[in-house]
Amino acid sequence: MKSAKPQVNHNQHGESQRALSPLQSTLSSASSPSQAYETYIDNGLICLKHKIRNIEKKKLKLEDYKDRLKNGEQLNPDQLEAVEKYEEVLHNLEFAKELQKTFSGLSQDLLKAQKKAQRREHMLKLEAEKK
Repeated sequence: MKSAKPQVNHNQHGESQRALSPLQSTLSSASSPSQAYETYIDNGLICLKHKIRNIEKKKLKLEDYKDRLKNGEQLNPDQLEAVEKYEEVLHNLEFAKELQKTFSGLSQDLLKAQKKAQRREHMLKLEAEKK
């Protein structure tokens, strides 16, 4: 997992400069803060989606090991140790899926709030122009 600690770069005069965090770089490159947050959340959802895919692959592999054990096949010690962690993998998969649902819901709420704020700004602008 990546560290949230910002990196410090030094320029040619030996002065330290802080590198931008992923959120800061997204904010600086986006046309609006709301777009930046949306992009940042989307990137987080993509990472979570990849994590879920990897856990599902691990689950399938462990299920294969369990089937091989049932059929009387010998597994090496690492494979046996992995089979013992099957329940933990299932728990992690369930947790990651719940987290994905929660973040997706939060993302939808953010989009709704942004649209509502844009409509409100537009209406205020129209009223100001009428005066």
